[in-house]
Amino acid sequence: MKKKLLVPLIILTLLLLAVFAFLIAKPLILDHRCGTEKTEIIVEVPQGLGISAIAKLLEEKKVTDSASLFVIAARLSNQAGSLKAGEYSLSPHFTNRRILEALTRGKVRLHQLIIPEGFNLKQIKARLAASGVINMTGADNLFTDPEFIAALGIRAPSLEGFLFPDTYLLPKGVKARQVLTIMVKRFTAKWNKLAQKGNASGLSRLQVVTLASIIEKEARLPEERKLISSVYHNRLKKGMRLQADPTVIYGIPDFKGTLTKKDLEYPSPFNTYLHRGLPPGPICSPGQASLAAALEPAKTKSIYFVAKGDGSHYFSSNYREHRKAVRKLRRYRKNH
Repeated sequence: MKKKLLVPLIILTLLLLAVFAFLIAKPLILDHRCGTEKTEIIVEVPQGLGISAIAKLLEEKKVTDSASLFVIAARLSNQAGSLKAGEYSLSPHFTNRRILEALTRGKVRLHQLIIPEGFNLKQIKARLAASGVINMTGADNLFTDPEFIAALGIRAPSLEGFLFPDTYLLPKGVKARQVLTIMVKRFTAKWNKLAQKGNASGLSRLQVVTLASIIEKEARLPEERKLISSVYHNRLKKGMRLQADPTVIYGIPDFKGTLTKKDLEYPSPFNTYLHRGLPPGPICSPGQASLAAALEPAKTKSIYFVAKGDGSHYFSSNYREHRKAVRKLRRYRKNH
């Protein structure tokens, strides 16, 4: 009888010891770390790698000192099949638990992409390609793809003017389609906030963005944006040509150097010296301040402005005042 009881007791004891060992070993394995140095190590986990291959990669990069132990940690926490591909910023002082958390949650490394105000479509495309982060495969047609543009809620022949200039944080390998979608959504969010305050211009959204893009190129001082907007609004109301130099430049392919009188005769639909009204579309991506200025111009009678030479402008309500301002500019240039 005693022998019959002894066997189950031994088995039970072994089971309890196994459970006890597991309870002690699990946190030790999960909290194991390779070292104490807080060195950043960039690890790119490709798509389709299994847990063993990922563990081996981490060991090769010296993020962990034991691939086997990392595999055990992943299996103990039921995360072996949940690790996500991507580029990660890891360190030898990270525990297995922290590494697993990063890889299962997809806490990938983010890269900063800066799109300055006033960049046009060509410049934005070049910036995206030069980033080294964005997958530009098949991206060339997206900027003018009617279906893609319409799906984003834009009624225009291209994305010119609707890719909002801002700082973006992006993971490596993100597709161009995703980036362009994010940029247009950022524009839409900014536009909706501005439009809620009212549109005193009486223009359509495309027309406002077009005017804002011209203001963006003309204004050097923030306080002059609404004054420049006022000049163009007044000209539009009077049926005058806008005569905006930036629109002429935009319409000349590969323009370089200084605008000449001959350039002002270049037969482009964007040449506002030749054509009345606004050009057919934006000439760059305007920032929030220029969009606000286009929506709510200053209340003035000005129909001319000319640079002073220091970044500011002379504003005039008649041609005589304008000619006087031009003479001042010529004297300034001669003296400087």
